[in-house]
Amino acid sequence: MTAPRALSCAPSGLKPLLLASGLWLSAAPVALACAFHDYVPRPGLSDELEMSETVLLARPDPASPFRFIPVIALRGVGEEVDLPQLVDSVTRRRLAANPDDHVLFLRPDDYGEWERGVYVDDQTRTLLESLVAEIAQEGFLSLERRVEIFGPLLQSEHPVLNAIALREADQLPYELMRALPPPPQAAPHIAALSTASQAQSHPIRLLLLGLSPDPAARAFLENALLAAAATGNTRNLGALTAGYIESAGAEGVVAIEAAFFTRPAGPRDIQSEALIEAMAIHSLQGDPETTAAITQAIAHLLEAHPDSIAPVARQFGGREIPIFADQAASLLERGLLDSLEMRNSAIEYVARSRRAASDAFLMD
Repeated sequence: MTAPRALSCAPSGLKPLLLASGLWLSAAPVALACAFHDYVPRPGLSDELEMSETVLLARPDPASPFRFIPVIALRGVGEEVDLPQLVDSVTRRRLAANPDDHVLFLRPDDYGEWERGVYVDDQTRTLLESLVAEIAQEGFLSLERRVEIFGPLLQSEHPVLNAIALREADQLPYELMRALPPPPQAAPHIAALSTASQAQSHPIRLLLLGLSPDPAARAFLENALLAAAATGNTRNLGALTAGYIESAGAEGVVAIEAAFFTRPAGPRDIQSEALIEAMAIHSLQGDPETTAAITQAIAHLLEAHPDSIAPVARQFGGREIPIFADQAASLLERGLLDSLEMRNSAIEYVARSRRAASDAFLMD
């Protein structure tokens, strides 16, 4: 194996458990596919369908072309329904040119608000009808089933189907996200990452780039991390870090340590949570070599910068990974934790880890 390359140059407070990094890298913005978002991703289409009692396809009213009227009820009753949203000019012209197309509307119950959904052409309608039928039969779509249905659509050139698939991927636990088909080409995702209108999909695109065999994907992720280390940027840093570790493995962990953790002052506070969170996730999901590199990097970090114990305790302790509990206890015993937050974080991490070990011993 070639020697790891360091990413040259350099990498939150008490925001418990849900800190991460949400859109692309240039301003600040569960554990889902993107366990790192500090934005709340929209539910997937399958979630919306599961939660909706009424699912309608609508078109403009011939008598009042800026008003929607229901045409087809995929679930529930469409009669005597007043859809409050107006037909915008772009949609009106598009529907006028495509008389078989519709717009999706959903409502959770008789008293809920109508939500306007996606534009529906024949391909999208086929998917919708299939989803509604399967949910009606099974009651829900399992996460594994969502991988089967939406994974292939990540490569679709149909913009609506591709957007639907990205939203669904965004909701998956990380281990299932890794089961999605790897993007054969990095270019479409890299292009979307520079497009502001695609910002909601930036985190999942970074994670998908981590799966891609295209060398351009790894190069892009590495260069983006180098930029974040140099500037202190935080947007999407968790997803970016996780994607890079997915792509580069142990070599990537060593490079991240060199770029962010070995600064004389240690990692920047605003970046440390996202970096450590990504490493915690990969310590559960990674191969043995990558896991060993993560363990070494975090151990070095805690010895050099004990103030990092708070995010380490949140991210590793929150995932019931006790590997740094003895080191946390040692930091406490040596009086190296200056603030109340640090001490409390270490105490809770040590206590939780020892309780888990005791419970496991008793169960054996």
